[in-house]
Amino acid sequence: MRSVSVYVFICVFLAWLCTLTGAEEKILATIGNQKITTSEFKQKLKKTGKAGKYIPYSVLKNSLDELVINTLLYQEALKKGLDKDQEFLTLLEEARKKILKQLLLKREVMKKVHYTEQDLVKYYQSHLDDFSTPGKALAEVLFVYKYNREGKPVTGEAKKIAYQIKEKLEKGESIAALHRFYTQTTNLILQTSRSFQEKRAGMIRRPPAISPLQIKVEAAIEKLKEGEVTVVECADRFVVIKVTDRKELQVKPFEQVKKQIETLVKNKKQEQAYKQYIESLKKAFKVKINYGILSDLEGKPPLPKRLGQ
Repeated sequence: MRSVSVYVFICVFLAWLCTLTGAEEKILATIGNQKITTSEFKQKLKKTGKAGKYIPYSVLKNSLDELVINTLLYQEALKKGLDKDQEFLTLLEEARKKILKQLLLKREVMKKVHYTEQDLVKYYQSHLDDFSTPGKALAEVLFVYKYNREGKPVTGEAKKIAYQIKEKLEKGESIAALHRFYTQTTNLILQTSRSFQEKRAGMIRRPPAISPLQIKVEAAIEKLKEGEVTVVECADRFVVIKVTDRKELQVKPFEQVKKQIETLVKNKKQEQAYKQYIESLKKAFKVKINYGILSDLEGKPPLPKRLGQ
């Protein structure tokens, strides 16, 4: 009697489970003989990452309409026998080769690439320029030469004028105005210029060949704060320098750029592993390539066009 009761309970439970499952398996759409159920629709949503979240009705409707259209097109293609068409079979074979190649590389190359925290730190330290905002300094420069327009030496007067200009610059006068004033009121040779200095990862970028004058000017600029003025004496002139704009070098902390570095290191190691893997396959399959034949296939280069053609 007890066994009969257990049997009846199991039957009732299974019937209830079937009813529940049937309730979940509502039909959303029918396309010919094919039905789109709620569970199938949910699986599609999972693939898009939308499942398990609040989804507005409009988004659900658009997703369902898209699924119906794709099913319609697929059924019509089968109806027309396109699955047996030679063009389809060619494309299918190309896709098959591509997928197999990607799967092979994923398992034999990509998954076997490893790197450590030390690899990331090493890359960071050797590529600081890539993770920094360069320091920049812009300076206005006025040259006061030690000889006048007749070529006579006037070192004392040139020095005196240079320091007068320095004092006036510190009070807010402009180099252009001072250059114009002293050119008109003295017999000295004055020349204005600008100097731009860029500093990256603790090093000043200089051109390969640099004159002693440039070295002195840049050394002076490096010491000046924004708005400060100085006078530097060189062999044939005094140089008045005013830094008009300065931004200090800023290197981003390692933790801030760690994810970016990880991607770069991973890609680099995958590229290296890929090349090594290809070379190993070439040896294993005893690949021989005759590049010489390519020159026979190349043909003749086109003749240059004449003017007017």
